[in-house]
Amino acid sequence: MFLPNKYQEAVFYAVEHQDNNLVVMARAGTGKTTTILQAVEKLGHNVGSILLCAFNKAIQKELERRAPGHIDVRTLHSIGLGALRRSGDDMQIDGDRTKKLVKQLLRDTDCYIQGRQKVLMKLIGLSKNKLVRKKGRIMEIAYSHGIEDREHPADVITKQAMIILDRCQQDTSVIDFDDMIWLPPTLNIYPKSYDVVFVDEAQDLNASQRWLIEQTVRDGGRLIAVGDSAQAIYKWRGAGGDVLSKLQSDFKAEKLPLSITYRCPKKIVEMAKKFVPDFEAAEDAPEGEVLYKTDDDIVKMAEPGDFILSRTNAPLMSVCLNLLEANKPAQIRGRDIGRSLATFARTSKAVTVAELTAWLQEYERMERERLLPDQEEAFGILLDKIRCLGVLMKGQEYVDQVCNKIETIFSDTDSGNYILCSTVHKAKGLERDRVWVLYDTFNVGKGEEEDNIYYVAITRTKKSLVFVGRAAPTMPETPPEEEKKSNGVRSLEGEMGSLDDLFDDAADDIEEEGELEDDDNITLDDFVEIERDRITRFLDWHQAKHEEDPEEYPFMLSETAWSECFREWTRSEEGGALKQDKEYY
Repeated sequence: MFLPNKYQEAVFYAVEHQDNNLVVMARAGTGKTTTILQAVEKLGHNVGSILLCAFNKAIQKELERRAPGHIDVRTLHSIGLGALRRSGDDMQIDGDRTKKLVKQLLRDTDCYIQGRQKVLMKLIGLSKNKLVRKKGRIMEIAYSHGIEDREHPADVITKQAMIILDRCQQDTSVIDFDDMIWLPPTLNIYPKSYDVVFVDEAQDLNASQRWLIEQTVRDGGRLIAVGDSAQAIYKWRGAGGDVLSKLQSDFKAEKLPLSITYRCPKKIVEMAKKFVPDFEAAEDAPEGEVLYKTDDDIVKMAEPGDFILSRTNAPLMSVCLNLLEANKPAQIRGRDIGRSLATFARTSKAVTVAELTAWLQEYERMERERLLPDQEEAFGILLDKIRCLGVLMKGQEYVDQVCNKIETIFSDTDSGNYILCSTVHKAKGLERDRVWVLYDTFNVGKGEEEDNIYYVAITRTKKSLVFVGRAAPTMPETPPEEEKKSNGVRSLEGEMGSLDDLFDDAADDIEEEGELEDDDNITLDDFVEIERDRITRFLDWHQAKHEEDPEEYPFMLSETAWSECFREWTRSEEGGALKQDKEYY
């Protein structure tokens, strides 16, 4: 039986008993789909027509399966296409339509420069998403998104993009998927309107999509937009981080929170509250766990069903290949990423990996000179792609072998039978019991969207969050039962587990191997207590060093690095009960 929480009750009351527009701020895992469907039920059949707008086909199918039969459940593309077809035009759909127009233009103008087609496709797509047609605005997109370069000057590709945009607008007998969204606002073709419009994932709407949604609301009708401003991570696709605030302002909407997560355990909620202060754990939520591990631990401990999340693609290549080498089933999410890498490799015209390596080095050098320091973000995207290929080329002799490897490890399946390596963008909307976060790949504290990406990453987990990285964050608060432990002990336990368990295991090993000699004049129990004290003092020393210089004294250390640190400590501290030349640590 569904029992709504206080926030859901407030939403239901507003939907059922008020007639104003609403913006529902639904945080990660707060049951927004259930809330939307229950709100639709509250309206019943007495409010006229209702549209439930889904962000993609998969969500649309899920909502259609669960929604009452009288509700219209549609995607944005379906809404746009319906508007175009009602306008009377007899049109066909060709997903490669814009690509064909670009190829034709480049042939006609004898301007088929390597990579120009891809550059133009990206510029045209962003211009459509942002509803931009003027030359100055298109050039601004080319610069801000790192599309132009010395081979593709901004003024030249802007002129070519404007030609294609004109052709797309003038000939609508054939359209592609971007056109379904872009042509209605461009040609002032209005979609079917409704008395009540629910829109999911509203924070991800770009300008064209936002226009389409706004026009579906009948005069005197209601908009109920549901989303999470802290999950706005598609700026590169034309969706700004202020979409919800704009909808709230334009529609004079009341803002309601949906803050209780039914996905994330309490420890993860506490970490996320740094970015989303109104985030709340359910009363019966488990404590969960936050662990700190090393790269080697991923290979040893990751299991099918786990997520391994990174801000960028390149680190996932090594992780995935290491897992496969250890005979663990692993894939990288995003077949389109694989295709892009393969295309990039083939662009070089190289046959051997040695040739491709030389081409990539020269390409990186030229782009570094061109893009830095003004276009750091664009250079970062390019560098990620180059590093991806660098990992994939290892052990290969020919470029075709690299492309074949790409084909085998990239996938769009969402199967629990694999360890799924993914960027945060590809994992959005998904969840797992255990999530590994490659923390050093993130840019926490370097802008709102970067913080949003991190928030999305850590809120994918239902039970366990595992940080891998030198700078991984600690819990914001120490649980009461842990307060008696020293900071150093607590930090080590976050990485390696209970210190009591570690000493019990060590004592068993010593007793079994007979390490204590008769002349040591010390019992095993005494030894354990003495060494527990020494290790605690060592860990507190290391904690103090870490706070002074986290780069030089990180907590995520290999066994060898821990040993080196311990030797440094013994040179500055009394050694303890046992001889220093014995390796008990």
